[in-house]
Amino acid sequence: MMIQHNTLTLLPVHHSHVDLLVAATEGNHNLWNFMFYGDLCDLQHMKLFVDRAIELREEGTDLPFTILHNSGRVIGSTRIRDICHKHRKCEIGATWF
Repeated sequence: MMIQHNTLTLLPVHHSHVDLLVAATEGNHNLWNFMFYGDLCDLQHMKLFVDRAIELREEGTDLPFTILHNSGRVIGSTRIRDICHKHRKCEIGATWF
């Protein structure tokens, strides 16, 4: 599922986005000090982040997205997470720009 708005498009996260997502971090290592994913400026951490996001999508608990600015530049990631059909609830999270 792709979601579009005036300035942004949310694309389903894909392994081909890893390098673009690393570039979107702009090498800002301080951003990740308090995040549980690890330093996503690091290619290996980003690969693990994307792998896990895809696993959770396949399990049906998350809908992870790559955020694409209308300039064509990837600027971050977000997701609909903790999807629980039984209780008809979900969260928006794991968002970074």
